[in-house]
Amino acid sequence: MKRSIGITINGEVYEETVDQRLLLVDFIREVAGLTGTHVGCSVEGRCGACTVILNGKAVKACLLLAVQADGASVLTIEGLARDDDLHPIQDGFWEKHGLQCGFCTPGLLMTLYEFLQNPQHSDEEIRTAMSGVICRCTGYVHIVEAVKHAITRLRPCRRKSVKNGFQCKHRECVMAAANAWVGRSIKRKEDRRLLVGDGQYLPDIVLPRMVVMGLVRSIHAHAKITAIDTAQAAALPGVRAVLTGADVKHLGPVLSDMSTPNLPGETKRPVFWPLSIDEVKYVGDPLAVVVAAINIPSKTRLSWSTLSMIRSIS
Repeated sequence: MKRSIGITINGEVYEETVDQRLLLVDFIREVAGLTGTHVGCSVEGRCGACTVILNGKAVKACLLLAVQADGASVLTIEGLARDDDLHPIQDGFWEKHGLQCGFCTPGLLMTLYEFLQNPQHSDEEIRTAMSGVICRCTGYVHIVEAVKHAITRLRPCRRKSVKNGFQCKHRECVMAAANAWVGRSIKRKEDRRLLVGDGQYLPDIVLPRMVVMGLVRSIHAHAKITAIDTAQAAALPGVRAVLTGADVKHLGPVLSDMSTPNLPGETKRPVFWPLSIDEVKYVGDPLAVVVAAINIPSKTRLSWSTLSMIRSIS
């Protein structure tokens, strides 16, 4: 079922007739074409990379339907800077090296943007505020420093003019005023595009006749698979193929470089299958692959919407 909605994103109104199951993150990325908002988990709100500001509050866009945001105002990473002027939190990330690959950065920036509406916070409060966004690169220390840097920028700077005697004593201000470079940190050239949502990652690439693949993963730590019914998933519009372990078993296991010492002179190599065949051995173990056309509603979420196809697991 479809519904006509209108959402204001970064000051521009986007009106579209959408499937009522379309997620807000998909509306932002596919309808508005703003790919700075990322998806890094199984749309369960775990990674936080999709965080945006909805009516002044930080929300995870993968947990909301687009129809729930009808008439609302959304701010994404693309709307954070003003022309060439970065927001203080973006500048803080650039100055203090608060990012590496940049994939989680939009979620962190939008989360901390709301947090900094009251720029009086301790280190512990900063860490608590960003705990809902997972960063796999930085180790968070530089992000805390970036937030503290942003806080100093949000407070009134005393460096009005040297002749009036109000020169700011912050090290960065003193060095910038003197145009000094020795002992001054140098910004990474590539960071700016990542900080304003212009980075390009694999999910952002769209090619003619492209299809997308999604994995259905186990929610059990250890279980026997007694049956997988793929009929429901295969019948969905746009689905090209649904594959399970039985379909790819003839390809054999995946070669592994890992080995476990066993008896003297023997080595035990674990066997890994592309898709689970008889049992799952950990949460997230892949059970099935769903391949679908690029232009179907909620295309990247299709595989997770078909979890009900697992009829029997014990």
